[in-house]
Amino acid sequence: MSSKLNVEMLNKLFLDSLGEVVESHSSTNIKPLIVKLKPPYNNCIKVYMYNCTNPIGARQTGEFKSQLILPNQRRGQRGKFELELNIKTLLVGFASVTGDIADGVFILWELKKHMEFAYSTNVQISLKAILQTEMEPMFTFKKRGNDETVILSKQKKLIEAIQKRIEVDIDLLLEE
Repeated sequence: MSSKLNVEMLNKLFLDSLGEVVESHSSTNIKPLIVKLKPPYNNCIKVYMYNCTNPIGARQTGEFKSQLILPNQRRGQRGKFELELNIKTLLVGFASVTGDIADGVFILWELKKHMEFAYSTNVQISLKAILQTEMEPMFTFKKRGNDETVILSKQKKLIEAIQKRIEVDIDLLLEE
């Protein structure tokens, strides 16, 4: 079962995983986290980080999920991720199958598939996809059903996963 981390711990884990490519960032105590990356990346990213856990009584065995709730969103209210010019918005989950944060995996969902949502909506990923990072520390996974492209990575491959997420999102836009 995956451990639940508070917002500050999730944001610090994200920043620590990026390491020296971080030029500056917003407060780690609030969501979203804004991160300015150093060259050659030169991107500014807005990160909505969520725990990704396998709760008891999950709909499917081996399914990990993140519950989407925006700051100040109330039960019954719809949430919507706000996009900004020149800032890449990322929807990211963090899962640890063993409960050891060092073994954790980042899940970068396709934001376009989750732009607007009900309070506490779930986004899911299979245990099988998470475990695939043991063989491929960063890879692309296509979900059946909603045809969503998800990028998964071990912590040391986070910058590569962000780059891949950006590339895939551009390709998906060009296909429209």
